[in-house]
Amino acid sequence: MALILLTSTANDDLARYSKRDYERLLNYSTLDSVRHHCLTDSPEAADIILYVGSSESGYMDVRKCALYKAYPRKSVLFESGDRIIPLLPGIYAGLQKNWAALSCGAALSGFYIRVAENDSLDISEPIEDCRYLYSFIGSVRNHRVRGTVLRLQDSRAFLKDSSQDSVQQADGVLGNNKDRGILFRDVMANSKFVLCPRGIGVSSWRLFETMRSGRVPVVISDQWVPPIGPDWRSFCVFVREREVSTIPRLLAEMEGEAPLLGRRAREQWLRFYDRNVIFNTVVDLGLIALEHFRKRNRWLYPLRRLQYLDPFFARHWLVSPWVKKHIKG
Repeated sequence: MALILLTSTANDDLARYSKRDYERLLNYSTLDSVRHHCLTDSPEAADIILYVGSSESGYMDVRKCALYKAYPRKSVLFESGDRIIPLLPGIYAGLQKNWAALSCGAALSGFYIRVAENDSLDISEPIEDCRYLYSFIGSVRNHRVRGTVLRLQDSRAFLKDSSQDSVQQADGVLGNNKDRGILFRDVMANSKFVLCPRGIGVSSWRLFETMRSGRVPVVISDQWVPPIGPDWRSFCVFVREREVSTIPRLLAEMEGEAPLLGRRAREQWLRFYDRNVIFNTVVDLGLIALEHFRKRNRWLYPLRRLQYLDPFFARHWLVSPWVKKHIKG
């Protein structure tokens, strides 16, 4: 059992929804059925200080706070943003495979707590009765591989570019576009396989939404790192980004396996990501990250900053609110 100090330095005024995951996890800590870990208000007594969310570039809001400075070797970050550079030990939904090694195990792949909030995804319709072999609803703007997905020609598929929707969902769960949510749920319920191409980051909410729905995720992201815990190979289909054109034939051949894979996906969701266990999952991963951080290779760890040379991250850093604020100052 570990004692956890759960906190956040995020500011929604600087970055919308940056504190939402902290509020969710704090709530889910009260629902936790595993009871392996407990909250504490004492940093001295805490085994781990878990920061949830950040609203400043380079996680400066965490790194400059007094609590972090006093207890850096107890501190771990949970961050579900898309554009991440793992400068702190923690759990990152957007962790890229080609940079993960530089964290020496102190940065682990994560997930999206927000999916535990969407009860419409608890689908009871039998997968055998689905009218679509596979589906995808998402914005083509988020990554070029999504354009390739949306150009697939298959009479048994439902494919929709949502980038033209007049009202987008806020934070993936809440929003004013109720019709979009109804359509998404209906299509999910009627799909045996659900395509989960990467978005702005290497991961996708859709992967975890598909697990919760008891459908079969088709992961299309060469740089995605599977989070520790679920037996991903037991229920996911993996397709390389350059092999999207093989999807119609591949899934037609696997159609008979869909009921078993869908049941496994739902079972793994309930075991690791359901609201009654997700607090325990986050803390378990945080403890692993902290252990590796304390044993890290000090020569490799600073090399993570080389990720700023990647054009994708350099552009984001240059237009970040933190940089703009300091340029004006």
